[in-house]
Amino acid sequence: MATLPTTNSDPSGLVGGVGAAVGAVLSLLVAFGIDLTPAQVDAILLVVATFGPLVVAYAIRRWAWAPDSVETRVREVEAAYRR
Repeated sequence: MATLPTTNSDPSGLVGGVGAAVGAVLSLLVAFGIDLTPAQVDAILLVVATFGPLVVAYAIRRWAWAPDSVETRVREVEAAYRR
């Protein structure tokens, strides 16, 4: 049976990493005296949480694709059951 290829360049893990990095950078800036109110920090994190998945969804649709179509997979399964 054919399997989907795996890759280390799958962009779907990017959202969590970017969100965590932005949160860490904001904490670092506040710790070093940058004057950000809690509302400003929340607003920045909200923007990252909103647009991060949209950017990654675009990247997934653009670059992370399976070389086989669903139709090909269905034919393979049907052929396997006929044997």
